[in-house]
Amino acid sequence: MKRRHLIGAGMAFAAGGAAPAFASTVRSARSWEMATYVCNTDNCALPPVAGANLTLSPDPSRAYDTQSVLLEHNGQKLGYLPRHIGHLVSGMLSLGIPIEAQVRRVRTAPRLKIDIALKASA
Repeated sequence: MKRRHLIGAGMAFAAGGAAPAFASTVRSARSWEMATYVCNTDNCALPPVAGANLTLSPDPSRAYDTQSVLLEHNGQKLGYLPRHIGHLVSGMLSLGIPIEAQVRRVRTAPRLKIDIALKASA
């Protein structure tokens, strides 16, 4: 299968066919991977290391964004997915689609930034 490389909505993605706007990398019609980051890391005391697995959970209690997705590591709140990605992931989680999150890189200067990879398989 020939891959096409496209840029859309500020994200680069590769696809074997028609690529959905949300995916940064589409492996097949039954799985996808996305590179993103953690927002609102202000309360994160001890960031995880690269390769650490994270827990994703919907957080409908947030008054201004009821489709927020919280990211945690060993019970510690790290922050949230960016809004446009959080809405997609929240919908997938509500459908019972398992999504894995793993830390790709942690940068501490000039401020904390945690890059992550999301992977889902249907």
